[in-house]
Amino acid sequence: MMPEPSAAPFASILLPIIDRAETLEKAIPCALNQSRQDIELLIVGSGATAAVLDIANRFADTDARIRVLDLPPSPERTTTARATALGMVRSDRIFILQDDDVWLPTHVEVLGGLLDNADFASSATLAVTLSGALQCWPCAFNNASFRQMYQQGGPKLIYEAHYAFRRSAYERAQVQWENVRNKGCSRHLLDCFVNEGGRIRWAATAECTAISLNSPPRWLQDNAERADEMQTWLSRIDDGDRGRGFICNASYAPILLRVLRARPASTGKTLTEYLSGVGIALDGVSGDDELLAASVTDQQRLEMQTLFDLFSGRRPPMERLAELIPVLLQSCEGHEPMYSSATSMLRHWYSWPEVREMLELALRQDLGAAERAYVLTGRSLARLIEGDAKGAEDDLRNAEDLSKAVGMSAVTLRAKIALAQGRIADAVAAIEPYQSRGMTNIPIVNEVAAAEMGGPS
Repeated sequence: MMPEPSAAPFASILLPIIDRAETLEKAIPCALNQSRQDIELLIVGSGATAAVLDIANRFADTDARIRVLDLPPSPERTTTARATALGMVRSDRIFILQDDDVWLPTHVEVLGGLLDNADFASSATLAVTLSGALQCWPCAFNNASFRQMYQQGGPKLIYEAHYAFRRSAYERAQVQWENVRNKGCSRHLLDCFVNEGGRIRWAATAECTAISLNSPPRWLQDNAERADEMQTWLSRIDDGDRGRGFICNASYAPILLRVLRARPASTGKTLTEYLSGVGIALDGVSGDDELLAASVTDQQRLEMQTLFDLFSGRRPPMERLAELIPVLLQSCEGHEPMYSSATSMLRHWYSWPEVREMLELALRQDLGAAERAYVLTGRSLARLIEGDAKGAEDDLRNAEDLSKAVGMSAVTLRAKIALAQGRIADAVAAIEPYQSRGMTNIPIVNEVAAAEMGGPS
């Protein structure tokens, strides 16, 4: 029997759509098959394609909890559509489901419960790289020090799949998504909420309730490939596991790298003491409401300790760093490839010959094709910086032959190699995936533009 809409649903879910019919068909059931069934789903289009609207309306015809809003296209994509939909919801609990992310069945139940006494609630960030590796971090926005790090220019670390908020708080903070221009809706909302200070009540859990498959690293995939990737993760969800298996197989190290760069480690502090300063109780037990209790495996702890030792001025054995390199070089978000920040980090403490030796040690490990490809991109950058453009080009070619997982990292690296060889036209062609998305204010695009004009790159 078709579920009937309640007078006041427990939660309202917004699902913005434009042109990804294949992934939308996977995303809608994530909302409908929640353990809390008393929800409403607003599928909101902003110049949506006919194929996308056909799927949305087909689901709406069989489930009275769904409403489809077909709004005109907006130059800011879905910002105005989201704001319009927020004015039509019937619950104060708001969830955003992207059409390419995966929710576990308990997502609305867990975060919605936290919103009983909060304005913003989050679960652990869990994101997937193109190789299928998982990266995790308990985002403690309930912790004042964590919010301060964010407010002072630290990384966002959280995606819409992993949080929910109260509409009343959105209105009180005057978020007004329709006015967003130069940054995404997610960061804009967080900025507005954090700037509200004590007026926003925060809640968080270290539990996993969703999986992000972020778009920028996947720009070279077509929609069918992205839908297949979503289905892979949907098929791995165990209703009784509540995400524990995913977290146990994830790495905390890549996100810890970003945290350590934003908030340097103090001399003399332990890893446990440092993490408590960003809202995490490492040993899985916390008597402090502002600390998230994170249970970690021995391998996860070793990876974090290796990075922490490095940033604390204690050079860990090169063999331990070599084991970590294939993990650090993988990106789960954004368009900036991780090989650049990871290689630069190593260069801060080691000479170029030592960095090259670590990369060679990493390549001698028993790696999968995608992991080996990532390490080759790191060695390609190292060779390029050392002036060996031909060697860099060979490594990049071998990486792309091994795995498509290097994706957008290869785009940036290809442009850098072309610039180093004076092939300006090839560099311009290489950055087309950025240009086609209007992304003009990022380092590699600026480098190519400067070279086109004959100026310094």
